[in-house]
Amino acid sequence: MRVLFLPLAIPSHAFLMTPLAWAFRSAGHDVRVASQRRVLPAITQAGLPAVEVGGDSDFQSEAVGFLRQRPQQLHHADGRGAPGAGPTEPWIRTAEACAADLVALGEAWLPDLVVADSMVYAGPLLAEVLKVPFVRFSWGPDWPKTGLGMGGRHVDDHEPVRWPQRLLELYRRYGARAEQDTAAVTIDPFPAALQIPGLAGRLSVRPVPYNGSGTVPGWLAEPPRRPRICVTWGTNTTVYMGDRGFLVPTILDGLAGLNAEIVLALSQGDRDRLGELPAGARVVSGLPLDQLLPTCSAMVSQGGAAGLITAAVLGVPQIAVPMMADQPTNARLLAESGAGIALQPDRLDAAAVRAAAQQLLTGSGPRAAAERLSREIEQLPAPSAVVDRLTALARA
Repeated sequence: MRVLFLPLAIPSHAFLMTPLAWAFRSAGHDVRVASQRRVLPAITQAGLPAVEVGGDSDFQSEAVGFLRQRPQQLHHADGRGAPGAGPTEPWIRTAEACAADLVALGEAWLPDLVVADSMVYAGPLLAEVLKVPFVRFSWGPDWPKTGLGMGGRHVDDHEPVRWPQRLLELYRRYGARAEQDTAAVTIDPFPAALQIPGLAGRLSVRPVPYNGSGTVPGWLAEPPRRPRICVTWGTNTTVYMGDRGFLVPTILDGLAGLNAEIVLALSQGDRDRLGELPAGARVVSGLPLDQLLPTCSAMVSQGGAAGLITAAVLGVPQIAVPMMADQPTNARLLAESGAGIALQPDRLDAAAVRAAAQQLLTGSGPRAAAERLSREIEQLPAPSAVVDRLTALARA
């Protein structure tokens, strides 16, 4: 069987799909991963065959240009409000840029199944053109629905979301249905405690932490002498928000003086923003979180979905300081699960960080909740079991 994966052109989105793609390959199926140029190295470094689509178009450049002109739209949703308030323009432009290449690839390769990121709007279009099952992949709490008013259907939906006219026209151009949800199922690698309730057609899969490839340093094999705290800020927040989105210095001020070792896992751009490091802190580059976090007692982050689920799988309690987009939703669900603490960025100071960190290091509540969440995740179906379900779907 041939399976075509379509991640959004951001490495963390491709990483979340990688275990399922490899489960298909391990079961003997033929897999290809199609996306824009920026993310191809992340795909091939995972040992998966990549196909470039979209030419010179680049989702991240589109989104940065669009959102920097409309900064208020970075903060529009926490998963509670009415859907459709958020920006859809960058995703629509990406769909327009990639549709022709995707259709050409599909008609030449003839996949039996299309598995697309919930933010790849050309995914349902391609499956419709090819007349094959469409599988929606939810890369985190279903913010594309609650924040953008797009993507999957929820069980209590009665009226279809009004699609933007340009997206309707794109679908009509290829003779595809523009419906609220054409997905046969929605693959969800997040446990119920970290998911917005009511996701229809939900097929759970156990998340397997994968945050890219890298070399594991020797010091990581040695037991830490003090509690180790990982501080990470993802790869996208400061790309979209610039310096105002970089709160790591305040976080470091709060962690200074604690009896803890601080390891900062940062992008090169964020490393360049750092000033002087406190004693006992080190910066690492290219070290995947799934290798670092098993040695950590806590994690502090901006609340990105990939880091959040990695820590959840490993039972590491977290502090989330949500800055934009899906991060407020992620942080809220994390706090409601008890496995972490959400701090508001507009009120963040060193004292708040220190108090939250001390609670994670010395209190029993967050650690017990994080361990309980990890055990719940262990009970979810393995990727291999989901492959069996999807294979049966494609052959039905």
